[in-house]
Amino acid sequence: MTTPPAPQTTRVALDRAPNRIATLVAAALALAGGALLVVGVRAGWGFLPLFWSGVLALAGGTALLGRLRGGGFAAAPCPRCGAPLRFTHIAAARTLRCDACGGWSSGRETMQAIADDHLADEPVFTLIAPTGPLRWPRSPSGAPLCPVCGGEARRERIVQASDPTGALVAAVAPISLRTLTTLTVPACDAHDDGVALTVVDGVVELAFRSLPYSRAFAALNPATAHPKAASAPVEAEAPPLQTLADYLATDPPDRHAIRRPLACPAHHEPIMTALGYGTTMEYLPSQEWMESASDHPCGLDIGESLDLPSAPLARARAVPQRLTFCCACVLGMAARHGGLSPASRRRLEERSGRAR
Repeated sequence: MTTPPAPQTTRVALDRAPNRIATLVAAALALAGGALLVVGVRAGWGFLPLFWSGVLALAGGTALLGRLRGGGFAAAPCPRCGAPLRFTHIAAARTLRCDACGGWSSGRETMQAIADDHLADEPVFTLIAPTGPLRWPRSPSGAPLCPVCGGEARRERIVQASDPTGALVAAVAPISLRTLTTLTVPACDAHDDGVALTVVDGVVELAFRSLPYSRAFAALNPATAHPKAASAPVEAEAPPLQTLADYLATDPPDRHAIRRPLACPAHHEPIMTALGYGTTMEYLPSQEWMESASDHPCGLDIGESLDLPSAPLARARAVPQRLTFCCACVLGMAARHGGLSPASRRRLEERSGRAR
């Protein structure tokens, strides 16, 4: 006797046991915080005890309100295989992957199976970001494919996500205490929103609009895993280097802003270009740095970097931008002042060696 297939639409229901426990805990926190506030005010407690009592009451009250408005813990059978899908906020729209069969479904009060060729309005198909360089689906000619339409991607864009250490800390912490994750992704001329980057509980995830593209990406990057589990931070694929002459030949929109010669007057090497980082911080160059820059006229400007800065404050102030430079000049400046990762140093040495 064969098992009948699961229906393509299933109904969402509240998961009553965990909801009851969560409601009791939230109510206890709210009552305890409120009672401590009343006692503290009458007893003349100082600021800190009253502040933390208020935080406790607010946390419990917010949890209760969210449970009343959102519905709390819920579950629904997977529309494809019937395995249970568990989630929170029954009243919210969601897109979920079944850990049992790998199929995707979406809905609010019901869950409907998503077609294998589906293109969503926003990036919802998530994958754990793999470690190591990322491999993107490519055309037979070797060009990266657009994550939305599947056409050749003739440009790149940078996506970022920050990871607050918690909702309360994020509300009061300076931006320098947050971790910023950056990734370079392919894009065609018509689509900018094919890939998004998120950080959830310290786990870096990639989200795609196109379900078939996300599966092609997963096939090329086997480290992408479900369910969500511990994962090392993503190491983005290094932005490609190309000569400035080749880049300008593509008639880019920022061509008028580039003020570099096509060859370095000091080393007679072609000027290169790549996506990197500038900064919103103001730096004052030292006399030593200015003397080094005079010997290496086509190096990176002060504050520019091929790598995302590791220092928290510098990382928070980093902004993606296109860089133009001579490989030999950058290597010469780094030999005196540092600032290059081993990977970037190898890339520049390879290109500088080829140029000579």
